[in-house]
Amino acid sequence: MAVGIVAAKELTNSPNALTYFQQATHDSFVVFDIRPSDNAEQAKAALTSLANNPNIDSIITEAQYGNFVHELAKKHEKTKFSLIGIGSSPDLPAIRLASLNREYQSFTAGVLLANAGEKNSVGVVVADRRSPDSPEIRGILEGLHYGGSAAVPVVMTLEEVMRPDGLPRLKSIASRFLVLLDPVSQEQLAKLHDSGKWMLSMHNLPNMYPSVAAVPKPFFAEGMKEEVQALLNNSWQGGQTVAVAGPGFFNILRPASFSAKAVELEKAVEEGVQTGSVQPQAYTKPPQSQSASQQRLPDRSPSPSAEAANPPRGTSAQDGSSKAQSQQTPNGNSQQDPTQ
Repeated sequence: MAVGIVAAKELTNSPNALTYFQQATHDSFVVFDIRPSDNAEQAKAALTSLANNPNIDSIITEAQYGNFVHELAKKHEKTKFSLIGIGSSPDLPAIRLASLNREYQSFTAGVLLANAGEKNSVGVVVADRRSPDSPEIRGILEGLHYGGSAAVPVVMTLEEVMRPDGLPRLKSIASRFLVLLDPVSQEQLAKLHDSGKWMLSMHNLPNMYPSVAAVPKPFFAEGMKEEVQALLNNSWQGGQTVAVAGPGFFNILRPASFSAKAVELEKAVEEGVQTGSVQPQAYTKPPQSQSASQQRLPDRSPSPSAEAANPPRGTSAQDGSSKAQSQQTPNGNSQQDPTQ
């Protein structure tokens, strides 16, 4: 079996990916044609070349190229295409999407925010408005409830953000955080940064700012393993989305933006939702008492991280031995952690 791989160099050259290429080639006699790409133009050229190769049985690439792959699949109906990442469920029998469970990812985000002190509202930025019952909005609410918070999402679209009154509206949201549910452009990200709020992104970002507190963990290698194994088992079916058990949901870039409890709890929740020991659907209703709900959460007090000692933009941090842990904001202000 011959499989073409098209993805960014940091994904195809990751230790997990390189180890799997070697293992699958040795154990299953899979032949890989790997095309690392530096940009979208290179990736599209590589995808076209692989699709035109009659010896290639399947092509695996990043979900961001979904629209381009959709057009290729119409012309090459015998080739199987696998997309890895966050995207829309495919409607062609030759395409399959391997993705994270968005409700579980959003649930984990909600738990982080609840334990970062969000009690009344949470800013949520979307490309297009979603139903309150969408996996992402539902997951955020369930995570907030699990964390003992009755906060509700305050949703703004990217179009609203970019209007003349967008920045004042962002700043008026009674939330220290903005959750970015959809991809954003550099211009949009710059304006979101100017709001003075921390950002927790559910997608990779075009560049970084000191206000970006958390980003998704890459799971391309895990998705690739899932797709190749399905091909080998003859269980691969197109026109559907399959869940990937990745290495976790978020990389915490700014631990000082959260409470110490939140960062520690996030790891346990990531594991819990993937093993089934934590069921997000059990937390659809807000807690009757935040203090009572908080008591069921692990209450460990790890020592302050180096990030807390050097918060972004030159802000200061209190001594971690104090009962009231100071939570930093990107604009240099501090806020007492109500969970302590």
